[in-house]
Amino acid sequence: EMNEQNIARRYGQALFQIAKEDASYEDYYDQLKAFSDLLGLHGDLKGLLVNPVFSPAERRAVLEDVLSRLGTSDKAANFLLLLSDQKRIDVLDAVVEAYRSFVDEAMGKVRVSARVARRLSPELTANLAKSLKKMTGREVEMNIEEDPSLLGGVWVRIGDTIYDGTLKKQLSLMEAELMAGA
Repeated sequence: EMNEQNIARRYGQALFQIAKEDASYEDYYDQLKAFSDLLGLHGDLKGLLVNPVFSPAERRAVLEDVLSRLGTSDKAANFLLLLSDQKRIDVLDAVVEAYRSFVDEAMGKVRVSARVARRLSPELTANLAKSLKKMTGREVEMNIEEDPSLLGGVWVRIGDTIYDGTLKKQLSLMEAELMAGA
């Protein structure tokens, strides 16, 4: 059985191809994100859409109603209906993420999550963005969170790769060495 990640990438890629024809990457992203956020807020709606008790036709009717209220475009709605028909609504968040990465790649952008112990000054933030741009060769969109438990340093995630330069990490490595009698 294909894992969730692969399934999500397949659907993300399919949507990316559709969006490419219309050259409206962001529109599709916004529409999918709006729907996935709605599902996140309404567990009962999500439950209904994945509940085998309801027939595919019933699920479809509910979904069509919700999408028309959201003002979802026909193509984006058809994509979500397909996802529902194929009982894959449960992987929607992963599909949205996969789609986003295809779009970013096409637009030469990369999304980066960073965690820091203390708020970075504007200068340091700019320096971090600059070195990440150099490292990836792409425009960087950074999301920085403060996490006091890190003590110091910075934790960065680019795609599936994590760069951990935090004090917490160093300390735990040192501790492991001490325990091993190094």
